[in-house]
Amino acid sequence: MQNLAQTQQLRGEGDEAEALYRRALAAKRRTLGDLHPSVTINLNNLGNFLARERGRPDEGEVLVREALVLDRRMFGERHLNVVAGLNNLGSAQRARGEFAAAERSYEESLAISRALFPGVHA
Repeated sequence: MQNLAQTQQLRGEGDEAEALYRRALAAKRRTLGDLHPSVTINLNNLGNFLARERGRPDEGEVLVREALVLDRRMFGERHLNVVAGLNNLGSAQRARGEFAAAERSYEESLAISRALFPGVHA
């Protein structure tokens, strides 16, 4: 369902994409619980979609922040899911015009990427 949501998003079918993201998230939470990478990926995708493409950065940020809390609990600070969440948080903050906060989120994401992949993000 999440893959179909992403396809509909790419096709410009925003209403259908949003509904599919939400259905997928509800099903995943019901079957997997909150502490599962598939749940946080879905939260991130839906949050980023709402913030960047649906013009609802406040709502998107709430979902992205929830994913970040869960990912940090599951994986700690230095994980690719945390990097993705921080990038999405920066996007939501930028969409609201909070450029200093967005810069901090992007910088934190970059610092973790550099720690995970030394030499690649020099």
